[in-house]
Amino acid sequence: MQFIGYCQLNQNLPISVVCKNGSGTPTTPDSTPTWKIYSRNFVDTITSGSLDASDFDSMTGFRKKFASITTAGGYTAGQIYVLVVTYTVSSTDYYEAFTFGVN
Repeated sequence: MQFIGYCQLNQNLPISVVCKNGSGTPTTPDSTPTWKIYSRNFVDTITSGSLDASDFDSMTGFRKKFASITTAGGYTAGQIYVLVVTYTVSSTDYYEAFTFGVN
């Protein structure tokens, strides 16, 4: 898993992914990609959602969204979280996992 940095508590975390096919070529996914944020030990799903339904800025497969990282949403400063983005291309599921910290 790649560490993508820190997010200030009560701010927005930018989430983005370039959806790719099995050959690694950027590809428009079959459906809207989804994301989940887990506690570091994968016991709890903190929040989840969907990325944008269409390509951003005419870049094939590039999808984005912002996740609200708030105390009310279950986040705590000083903790590490795991972000998993899921998408499907040609009926094959792909997953990308990242970690980030909250301060």
